[in-house]
Amino acid sequence: MNVVNSYAREGGSAVDPLSALLDLSAAEKSERGLLYTPREIAQQPATWIATFDRLRAREKELSSFLSATGVSGPAAERPTVFLIGAGTSDYIGWCLHHLLRAKWQCEVIPVASTSLLTNFPEYLLKEKRYLWVRSPAPAIAPKESRCSSARWPSATGSHTSW
Repeated sequence: MNVVNSYAREGGSAVDPLSALLDLSAAEKSERGLLYTPREIAQQPATWIATFDRLRAREKELSSFLSATGVSGPAAERPTVFLIGAGTSDYIGWCLHHLLRAKWQCEVIPVASTSLLTNFPEYLLKEKRYLWVRSPAPAIAPKESRCSSARWPSATGSHTSW
């Protein structure tokens, strides 16, 4: 049973609960702490489709990039991929990580940007390669992902620019 049907059976309106939140006045949204979240949730399906279309249009470029970062290289040399985001972007990382792990045959780990910010050293192992894929908040529209690849500096003091 979906939420709308359950809500209607309990005497509520058959209005979609998300639509009801979107229809609140700005003052009531502010009072309830709902200024941004309902709008963020409501725009997600269109954002996902648009992001997929952009990725599909750049498939050759992305394949070249992934190859250059080692994702399609020998299994022992493949990087660990971090999918970094906040809120719904973090959620998408959690939705995709098993699929990407199976497809790329390397570790793919979703990480909330807030966790990475406060616990950065705990995520890294020396001499390992990493690919960071960051998905910013939709407010930075159009939604773009930023990627970088790096190797953690060795114990001998060499360094890598990020």
